Amino acid sequence: MAGAWKQGAAFDLAIYLISNTPFPKIKLTNSISGIGLVPRHPAQIPWSVFVVLVAAYTAIAPNFDQPFVNYAFASAVVFLFMADSGTEAWIAAVVAALGFSLCHAFFPRSANIAAPSVNLYAGMLGRGSLVVLGLRRIWASPQEGRDLRKIWLLPLGIVLFVLASLVALNLTVARSRVLDSYLYVFDGSLGFQPSFLLGRFFSRYKLFADLGRETYFALPLVIALVCAGYLKRGSPWKPLGIVASAGLLGYLLYFVFPATGPIYVAGATFLNSPHPFATLGQMRPHPIPLAIAVPRNAMPSLHMAWALLLWFNCRRFSRVWRGLALTYVLLMIVDTLGTGEHYLADLVVALPFAVAVQALWTPVQATTRYAVFAGAMSLTLIWLGLLRYGSDFFLLSVAVPWGCALASTVLSLALERFLRRFEPLAVDP
Repeated sequence: MAGAWKQGAAFDLAIYLISNTPFPKIKLTNSISGIGLVPRHPAQIPWSVFVVLVAAYTAIAPNFDQPFVNYAFASAVVFLFMADSGTEAWIAAVVAALGFSLCHAFFPRSANIAAPSVNLYAGMLGRGSLVVLGLRRIWASPQEGRDLRKIWLLPLGIVLFVLASLVALNLTVARSRVLDSYLYVFDGSLGFQPSFLLGRFFSRYKLFADLGRETYFALPLVIALVCAGYLKRGSPWKPLGIVASAGLLGYLLYFVFPATGPIYVAGATFLNSPHPFATLGQMRPHPIPLAIAVPRNAMPSLHMAWALLLWFNCRRFSRVWRGLALTYVLLMIVDTLGTGEHYLADLVVALPFAVAVQALWTPVQATTRYAVFAGAMSLTLIWLGLLRYGSDFFLLSVAVPWGCALASTVLSLALERFLRRFEPLAVDP
């Protein structure tokens, strides 16, 4: 009788009932000879179709081919790797990516279609990986489904975080006047304009400019890597929660100090010779009316703050990973300035702001946590006040802005180090 079962079907439950042995690991589906895969639940097929259709829609929907969105989808590639996927899964992801790329090319729904680029194809591969992870989750056994749930939901969470951020940034356009002239004066008081200097470098060397833009936009992919590192070291949602809370607090500061970045204010003159230090005092900084619809998201630089927070939260990782995280912080400094998206002042303020956010998430005593938060946030607000009302103070001497920036950096790192001393830490060898 057992031989007949082996030849006719592979029902695990039937084998259990006949052989009276412990029930083996549940498979994704039952397989009957001559019939193939049989769903364990009738909703598996419509859910599978739904996942594929949604992914296909995002491949042709307007504004879903922006670089940030593409890299948010590309984060699914990281989690497909973390799910120990076999060759068949990767082949399926590549085939799906090719299909989504064809949809994007031949079924455009908007006149503004992104040109072929690294981030576009990374986003299509991410969509394919997301579909494979979704199908694996839908067709998994209950036990496997629980393990796959968070691996599938994490890239979805990153995509939703990026989409929500872009929608929220569009609301900052309501502020018609920007305070860029105050940031311009501070940067100039350093003796040179860092963003203009790196902007010229990017214009001269296209390869470095392209690399800088891609690493700037690839922040969601770095978030995914840190989240993946936490899969075996705690809650993988923690890094995403930290950057989301930083986004919320930073978003509120955008309305306190609205600014855009030199490339939007200076426009075509961005790379021209900036004002020398001797003539900055004649500018008399003031709010500038800016009609173009660009987000007022320069102060503080959330890109810089997010990179710093990801570096802070790689303390549990090996030296190699911590070194890579620090390298990304240094790249972000070059990227934000070279692309003209930020002033150096934005990056200086981002450090105490990042420390304040980190304090809220560090598992230490409440008194220590809130003391560090209060100190770092006070330093952030002092900077906003000085930048807005202390231009004459910075122009007293080149040593004044450099001294303020150096003191702020040292104090912020000291607060972060003090916070880390009380945090339980387990570092990989």
